[in-house]
Amino acid sequence: MTNISQITGSVQAKGDIYYAVLRLPTANGTLKQKWISTKIHVDAKTQRQRETNRRDAERILASVVNEYEEKNILQSDERFINCIANWLEREKEFVRPISWDSYASYFKTHIKPYFSKPKLKKLTIAEITPLHIQGYIDAKLKEGQSANSIKHHMRVLNGTFKDALKFNMVAYNPCDRVSLPKLKKHVGKAYTPEQAKQLLKVIKGDPLEPAIMLGLFLGLRKSECLGLRWQDIDFENDIVHIRNTVVRANSGVIEKEQTKSEAGRRDLPLMPKLKTYLLDWQKRRAEMQELMGDSFIEDDHVCCWIDGRRIKPSYPSRHFAIILRNNNLPPITFHELRHTAGSLLINAGEDAKRVQEFLGHQDVSTTLNIYTHLTHATKRETGNLMNSLLTDD
Repeated sequence: MTNISQITGSVQAKGDIYYAVLRLPTANGTLKQKWISTKIHVDAKTQRQRETNRRDAERILASVVNEYEEKNILQSDERFINCIANWLEREKEFVRPISWDSYASYFKTHIKPYFSKPKLKKLTIAEITPLHIQGYIDAKLKEGQSANSIKHHMRVLNGTFKDALKFNMVAYNPCDRVSLPKLKKHVGKAYTPEQAKQLLKVIKGDPLEPAIMLGLFLGLRKSECLGLRWQDIDFENDIVHIRNTVVRANSGVIEKEQTKSEAGRRDLPLMPKLKTYLLDWQKRRAEMQELMGDSFIEDDHVCCWIDGRRIKPSYPSRHFAIILRNNNLPPITFHELRHTAGSLLINAGEDAKRVQEFLGHQDVSTTLNIYTHLTHATKRETGNLMNSLLTDD
């Protein structure tokens, strides 16, 4: 094994910044330089300050050398771009196909082109510094990428470096040492009870009616609406079992007996109005099946066309927008039917923990973060109570 004590370094100035320049052993026994910015300026107003700056830079050098020695790092010759591609291949086994497709898209469209530039394409993963990652973030911001989009890009970069740390290819994760743009909190739109009731009136007979009913009454995600099967509905005990999802990935439509998270695997009450609707919808499908005979496509999914054909994952979002536009209803997304369900419950005074379990959030903090802005009326009641307790009649 290579002798790690071969790690040496020096402080060198480049421009007005001191760099810790390491000479690191590679797996084949050679040495390779790595420049790490200390962010300390060479120049200063006084000689004393200049000397202090130099000493601070040397302390950083010693710290970095120690960090590499402790972690037994061997300088990897693996190019950064290749390391990301390798991480993507390994990650395919552990994440949902739709998530992996997103990661692959970020890599292909943004990360790979940026790190394939002439000055960057030959860098190994061990040569990537926080300045390189910060440069990527800043460039993407200038291109108009949102803070939320960059957060998703960073999942790919961060995942790659976490793997590299496990394999002793790097001494630290440079993604931990950058400044990320501040995320803007997204406040989803939701219908009032009156608007929701109006929506229920205008969708009667529409192909998307089953999905809209499920999204509004049960707060289901689109994938859960499309994945719900008749076998998941217990009409006798009035229970809807959420067990199955249908999503679209680059590889096509994917169905899994798996929800977004373990919390998403839940049992919900089949309320009277929804039960009446679903029984009627089941009856209409049976009548159509009898009418069409062999031409009818037998399928166990609740959300389908009247002839039994499955509704594709891309259809609800597109068609839902058309329904709202044609009926002069305020624009919301299909997913915001779920947000409407949660908002209606919170505004009616329902406990956040119960709403969490109903919607299938991973934990109650998610529910509170999403619906905090809706609890002002409840806070006002609490404030009025406090006022009455401390006010003499």
